[in-house]
Amino acid sequence: MTLTRDQRLRRGDIAAQGQDLSPREYFVLSRIDGTPSVAEVLASSGLGSVETETILQKLLDIRALIPIVPGQVSEPERRIRPIAERLRANARERRRQVLRAELESQPSSPTSYSAPAEEEETVPPNPPAKADPHFHMELLRLDDPRLDKSLDIKIDDQRWVLALADGQDRWTPFEFLGLVATHDEKLIKRAYHETSRRLHPDSYFGRSLGLYHDILAELFKRARFYYSELRKPEVRAPYVDRVLEEVARRRHEADAAEARAAVADEMRQRQEEAEAAVRRQQRAVVQAERQAQRVRDRLREEARTHATAAAEAERAENLAGAANLYRLALRADPDNAEYRTRWNDCRARARKVRAAEAFSQAQRYLEFGQTKEALPLLVEAAQAHANVDYLAHAADAVRETDPIQARNFAMGALDALASEPIEGKTKRRSSELAAIHVKVARAFLSVGQKESAKQQALVAQEHRPDDPDVRALLKSLKLK
Repeated sequence: MTLTRDQRLRRGDIAAQGQDLSPREYFVLSRIDGTPSVAEVLASSGLGSVETETILQKLLDIRALIPIVPGQVSEPERRIRPIAERLRANARERRRQVLRAELESQPSSPTSYSAPAEEEETVPPNPPAKADPHFHMELLRLDDPRLDKSLDIKIDDQRWVLALADGQDRWTPFEFLGLVATHDEKLIKRAYHETSRRLHPDSYFGRSLGLYHDILAELFKRARFYYSELRKPEVRAPYVDRVLEEVARRRHEADAAEARAAVADEMRQRQEEAEAAVRRQQRAVVQAERQAQRVRDRLREEARTHATAAAEAERAENLAGAANLYRLALRADPDNAEYRTRWNDCRARARKVRAAEAFSQAQRYLEFGQTKEALPLLVEAAQAHANVDYLAHAADAVRETDPIQARNFAMGALDALASEPIEGKTKRRSSELAAIHVKVARAFLSVGQKESAKQQALVAQEHRPDDPDVRALLKSLKLK
């Protein structure tokens, strides 16, 4: 007959099953448990589709397999079919998950095999020695809706039974019995005894098992069949070879995937660190700008407060206080041109007022012959305001105690006198000019600058030749 993918099969004549079959034919026959479809056998055999179909056709020809006609299902099979269909659906979903995992370069199953050592023996070698030769099956999650606490079977046992049932079409016979691939018959026998003890119906005699009654019976039947098959070297050998090759392939893919994942994780971590550093820097810049803006706003408010107080002091003719307040306002807001202009104006006016007051007080001291008291006031007036009169009087006052400073005051007086016509000052009287040049000449004479003193004396003579101070100066210079 021609096989179709949805054609279901079952075991046939026992005598036919015992005929001289090749190891691969025995292996394909071992995949027939219950009534699987041809597509399910092709998926679970691990062999090529063409080879598997050829083997299935031979098994059908010798009556080792029998096709199932739709509608001709025995009563026990009708009762078991819903459970089997559900388990097969779970197995198909599990295979899809494994395929997705393989496409993402992740381990395709939770096996814990080690890669086999390469040997040149004709008999398939055992896997490398392991401290634990068992396959550790991943149990179901505790939130699986099929778990039932009301039954007389422990939750952990339910999780194991359901995990075994869900993967029965996916687990290898070794994994089903809880082993890694091996030729050690003692390990296989011990694993079978342990698995069958946990699955045997007698272990749950008299207990309320619910749906687990049929599941345990089916799993126990499968465990017994796997054990009987794995005891045959001709069946076990090619299967172990294939499993070990698959393990090596998975190990290689897992190592490559792990290396790629490590590189990707490192690159992602570096990228995240770089992005985090940029974000921290941006936040720091924003915070610094906000803090600077708050400081600027506070300083501007402080500057406005000082400027308001300075304007009030200026209206009260307290020019020194106003200049100091404008200075504080300018310090808080250095870019404010208005504060700078007002500060310079108040400072200049305050200096003029202070210089005038100091000069007036000095003149009163001089009227009473208190030269010592007048001297610091004259110096203060000259330093506060570069007026011709203040500079000339200061130069004459300090020529005996500080000739260098006297000479500097004298030169300042001459510069101020030269600039008076440019500033539109009223023309001085001859007596005032003569007195200024006499004081300047004395200051030059105190530092030994006789030629400069002579020039100033001659200028003074031109303005007022009969002035006693001028004649005395000319006499001291031997010009008369």
